[in-house]
Amino acid sequence: MKRFVFFFLMLFCFSLFAKAQQLNDDTQISVLITAPGNESYSAFGHASIRVKEKSIDMDYVFNYGLFDFNAPNFLYRFVKGETDYMLGIQLFFDASMDAKLENRKMSEMVLNLTLEEKQVLFDSLIKNALPENRVYRYNFIYDNCATRIHDIIGKGVAKVDYSYAYKGKTFRELIHEFAPANTWIGFGEDLLIGADADKPVEGKYYSFLPEYLQKEIQSGTINREGKKEPLVSSTKIIVTATSQPKEESPFTPINVNWALLIILFLVTRSGMIHCKTMVVLDVILFSIAGLAGCLFLFMNLYSTHPLVSPNYIILFFHPLLLLLLPMLAVSSIRKYANYFHAVNLIWTGCIIFAWHFIPQTMNPAVWPLVGLLAIRSVHKLYLWWFSLHIKKLD
Repeated sequence: MKRFVFFFLMLFCFSLFAKAQQLNDDTQISVLITAPGNESYSAFGHASIRVKEKSIDMDYVFNYGLFDFNAPNFLYRFVKGETDYMLGIQLFFDASMDAKLENRKMSEMVLNLTLEEKQVLFDSLIKNALPENRVYRYNFIYDNCATRIHDIIGKGVAKVDYSYAYKGKTFRELIHEFAPANTWIGFGEDLLIGADADKPVEGKYYSFLPEYLQKEIQSGTINREGKKEPLVSSTKIIVTATSQPKEESPFTPINVNWALLIILFLVTRSGMIHCKTMVVLDVILFSIAGLAGCLFLFMNLYSTHPLVSPNYIILFFHPLLLLLLPMLAVSSIRKYANYFHAVNLIWTGCIIFAWHFIPQTMNPAVWPLVGLLAIRSVHKLYLWWFSLHIKKLD
């Protein structure tokens, strides 16, 4: 993800040079797998292709994982699923140094290819690296740095067969292997992906994750004239990583959200005792929940990201929650806020009861957030009941 200007200048110069480059038997083409890193964008690892030829001192890495944070409307396009990634070319020395500096293990699988297959694969990489071809529409599941390598090997090599030993996992379970549910990355992923993420994954689609791509390639065989040969001729570790003990932070999503629920419960209880309405608190909570609902609605309707629709979390956090705000702001319709809270509480209770029948796994840290809104509705209904009771006594 670094040295963009260097990558692009090098890509342009290299593409001009490589158009006429004919490989020889000494050329080595391999797949590099870099272990997950600490940054959110590197949490799932990385895959790239290395082309090495000693006779002309060529040692380059083709990297399909480049993107530009500064691109116009990057955040909007990312949410909508219109993020553009690029293929860049990097010196192998720089790629390995990046892995060392980030303390990420890098493994290399040398492909067992004929000279003709190497040439076809190399020519395909060069064609993809041309300025008019290097940009592609990124898709986290079906078109990323790992799937691109899987596809280009399939096009450049004779008949390749893979042994898919892993079966039965869902996309959500695969994501949780690298971003556990009780981390902030995993929690965020669970908020955004919907019911389709809980369907079983077919074998070939496991390769969207670099480590599963590695397993797939290592199990691959090439069918040459009826004879099966291994796809990988040798494997070695290029960069070793030092194991560092992970410090378990108490500020996990589940702990933080339950702490918020307990605090809100105590504050609401005090409000019941002293008959305080706490309008500001309601404005803050229902504004956040309603705006989150707008995001979920947008992604359900307009995002081209896979797995985000249908997302039934919108049944809890939806744009209609924003209707409470004018009821609190305009005195003439303030009385309708009580009916709003009654409907919200009944609706929430019904969805909780029916969730067992909804084909989507909910992150455990979401339930305390659902409880925040329910507690505020209970508070308002209690004050309403109390006021009516006092009037009867008068």
